Amino acid sequence: MDYGFAPHKNSSRNAEEIANDGFFPALTLTEFADLYGIPADLQDSTVTHFLMQAMSRTNIALANYKDEKIAEGITSAVNASDALGGISTAVTHYKAAAYAAAKADLLREHTSIDRKADAENAATNDQTMIDHYEALASRALANLIGQQSIGVHLI
Repeated sequence: MDYGFAPHKNSSRNAEEIANDGFFPALTLTEFADLYGIPADLQDSTVTHFLMQAMSRTNIALANYKDEKIAEGITSAVNASDALGGISTAVTHYKAAAYAAAKADLLREHTSIDRKADAENAATNDQTMIDHYEALASRALANLIGQQSIGVHLI
């Protein structure tokens, strides 16, 4: 199994949207698998499970942002920011955060499945990839709320 950066174009995923809370966008397995190289041999139910968990955590992390936008009369992330390429940057950052978090979770969960003789190096590489995707998710969240991904902020 290859859980890294290699795309898996042979994957045929369920194209149905995973409904969200009404403010943040629905997501799809097909988009996630295409953008983040999710192997075809992972079952849709497994990928959906991890994607829904990541969506939930992303929604929780963005609860204050959502409340502020709703207080401003903005009822959807689609209308919460300027658009690039016809797509709201808020939607783009939300998707990046949720998809990267789900990829990190999938990597974390499945690192023991594909162990080779050199398990220590594989574990190091896996952790490096997990850290990479977690950093991508954090940066996307920070971009969405207008913060730097690295810095000191008042809590």
